[in-house]
Amino acid sequence: MQCWTTAGHAMNLALLLLLFSSPVLRAQSLTVSQPGTASTQEGGAVILECIYESASNSTIGRYTWYHNNTSSSWATVSNETGRHSGRVAAADKATFHTNRRASIQLQRVLPNDSGLYVCEVELFNVSQGRGNGTLLWVLDGTLSKEISSDEIDPRVIILWSRTIGVPLLFIFSVLLINLYYANK
Repeated sequence: MQCWTTAGHAMNLALLLLLFSSPVLRAQSLTVSQPGTASTQEGGAVILECIYESASNSTIGRYTWYHNNTSSSWATVSNETGRHSGRVAAADKATFHTNRRASIQLQRVLPNDSGLYVCEVELFNVSQGRGNGTLLWVLDGTLSKEISSDEIDPRVIILWSRTIGVPLLFIFSVLLINLYYANK
């Protein structure tokens, strides 16, 4: 009978060890944070921020960025290979270990660089986690110059008033008429 009890305790101990070594539980000790959106002008540069926090003091690890500009394909963001080749500046090891940052800078940004970027951090023998992603918007160079200009072109105001103002005035009028007849 004692053999059965010892075997039962050994089985329980094995299950507890398996449970606590599970990646699901280990991943809870690592939090990866990213801003929800970022934007830059075509041809410019943008920093995609990624900060991690861990209950562990271990900072030995690595990070990887992934990009999705369609609903079905994910690509690793790398300075060595792929569509971002030669345009990615990654945080150095000291910044990763000391400041707990896994940010990257995209340079000479192209329109097809728009999309969702996800940062994944892995602390060796501790945990792994992913951020919620940063949606990057790449603005057309000529459009962003017009918007940031101190001078407002009167033609733009007329165009906006015709395309937005007239329909809004019509909708407002219909609502007022309906409200008037509903109260009669």
